[in-house]
Amino acid sequence: MKTVTFPRDDTVVIYDILILVKKKKVAKNKNTSLKSVAASVASKPYYISVVMLWGLYLLFLFNSPNTASAQLHISEQAVNLLRLTIAIPYLLIWLTAAYSFTKIKSYAQLISPSRESSAYHKIANGILFLFISLIVSTLMGSLRTFFGDYADTRPIFTILTNYAYILPYLCAFTLILRGTIELSHQPEELKISLKKYIVCGVPFILFAYVWLELIFTNQTRLIPGEGNRFATYYLKDSLLVLTVVIPSLITWFVGLVTVLKLWLYRRVVKGIIYKRALSSLVYGLTGVVFGSIILQALLSLGNRRLLDLGLAGLLGVIYVFIFIQIVGFLLIARSAKKLTKIEAV
Repeated sequence: MKTVTFPRDDTVVIYDILILVKKKKVAKNKNTSLKSVAASVASKPYYISVVMLWGLYLLFLFNSPNTASAQLHISEQAVNLLRLTIAIPYLLIWLTAAYSFTKIKSYAQLISPSRESSAYHKIANGILFLFISLIVSTLMGSLRTFFGDYADTRPIFTILTNYAYILPYLCAFTLILRGTIELSHQPEELKISLKKYIVCGVPFILFAYVWLELIFTNQTRLIPGEGNRFATYYLKDSLLVLTVVIPSLITWFVGLVTVLKLWLYRRVVKGIIYKRALSSLVYGLTGVVFGSIILQALLSLGNRRLLDLGLAGLLGVIYVFIFIQIVGFLLIARSAKKLTKIEAV
């Protein structure tokens, strides 16, 4: 006896297709969820390390010789309180930087093996260099103060601290720039116009001039002045130009170019969430660049001129620097969070 097959109804076919699509979507979401869980587990050591290193920083900070009491005419308790008001924001900045790195790295893994994955891996590694610079420079600075009574250690820790402010930032912005260029499918999209170079370049040149004036009018750049334990750089002018000034200017230039190219890329991409994520990244990196500029300006003043600002002025410029850094890294973290949300949509 023959079996008779009847043609399937179109509705049944459409239903089967929808079921198949739904199964694929569930499988994709499950895979994405597993990757997210794995990334979350992998990020925990970074946060634990941050807290441990911050504890080490506090150990050096509060056991360092206290010379600020006499210089600022305040009690030792007040000095320790001021130290704490600076140390706590540092912890926030470090944790935010760690969060930004792990989230962008997670996003790069989620979109693997796409072309954008490699680009975001570079951007994440750039954030990692910023993260490393923040911690290493702060710890080196605290070690410099901790061993401040030993004159032989002062030049070493000062030079290493200054380099820790510069070289990792240069690596960071170079990686982020490479990642940004790799994101674009058409290089013409990221071409910066001459007008933009002029608009950004003129203030850059003016600041460079002012910064150089501050450096070379600093009488304690090579040798500590009277009443100061530390010189600013402990470098001859030739070495200062070659290893601090030129790398710093290159770092800021690369950082500004990175910001401009990211902004241009943000204008051509589609998707509201993606655009907002890139906007936060642009604003955050801008804050980091300006934070680096402000830091170098503060260093170039030298201890004597910083103390001449008085307690209120000194704390004001320090807190402005910290505020800009916090806002910058919070915006980068916000960008990272939005990027990971894209794959969940």
